[in-house]
Amino acid sequence: MTATEPISIGPAHLARGLAIRWRFILGACTLHGMRTRDADLALRWLAEAGITPVGPGRWLVSEPSGVTEMSNDDVAFACAYTMVFDDQSDPVRRVRTAMGLLDLTGEFEVMTHLNAYVLDHDDPAVIDAFWAGCRARMEVADPIENLRLSLRTYWFLGDTSTAAFAAMIGDDVRRLAAADRLPQLAHGPLHRRARHVLEDSGTVCWADKHDILRAAATVVELHPAVLHALLAGYHAVYGDLQPADALTLLEQLHLPADAEGLAQLRTALRKGTKSHYDDPSPWSESPMLVVWCLGGGGFARKVCRQLRSVGQRWAARGASGDRVARSGTPKSSC
Repeated sequence: MTATEPISIGPAHLARGLAIRWRFILGACTLHGMRTRDADLALRWLAEAGITPVGPGRWLVSEPSGVTEMSNDDVAFACAYTMVFDDQSDPVRRVRTAMGLLDLTGEFEVMTHLNAYVLDHDDPAVIDAFWAGCRARMEVADPIENLRLSLRTYWFLGDTSTAAFAAMIGDDVRRLAAADRLPQLAHGPLHRRARHVLEDSGTVCWADKHDILRAAATVVELHPAVLHALLAGYHAVYGDLQPADALTLLEQLHLPADAEGLAQLRTALRKGTKSHYDDPSPWSESPMLVVWCLGGGGFARKVCRQLRSVGQRWAARGASGDRVARSGTPKSSC
């Protein structure tokens, strides 16, 4: 939190601040211009805590010593834990309000606490509300990157992988396949969600995603996403694929011959290689492709930065963070 000099607030300042605040709330008040009812819940919660928006990424909090300006990161760190664990509202409303805080700030800190809360909760309504919120946010053209990061590094690993992948796209694809309606994956919100989730599915166990990738391979519009999913499964540290099955899928895709990674992956799979770490030689001349497959050029730096930041904050928080830290134990691969 960055303290500023106490602000002298007069009538003109109040009028301008109120106008900005309502434009922020009623207009494109959230990341990527996606306004949600959950964001409205979060704004009300923050207002009760004395925190109001004054512009993109800028907030003011009223304190006895004066008015302090906060960033999105400040707001998430100051409020996410309390919003999730100590709020007096019903559990489903807590999840929705925290999702709204994610819409407003885009910060990984929100997902850290929300993930722990949902993982430790037995109420189906809480779990359903969480996954419904995640699905809706993956249906936009440009999802919140820290939501995708949370899926890749938390939910799509280990013993949470099967249920998480099914909730995010698997159940819908299987339902459409059973009804012979897979062409519905070609366009619209469901297409966008399928594309984004498949791109992030490298660490999902092959047994859980093989039939979904096979179904997606029947939809030409999803072929680039299937390629990305196979590349991610090959390159990720805990990625999972079966070379023979993956090669069969790869040969079904209608993609440009020079599609990035296509030739190298085909070579590796034909050799029966399951992982980049078994034989990285096909990528010796294009190492940046490995970084792209793992989520973009800033992916590794982002993971390290987020984990370091969260670790420092848990240490500073002390005992109150124990409940969250226990949920972050390392997960095994498939």
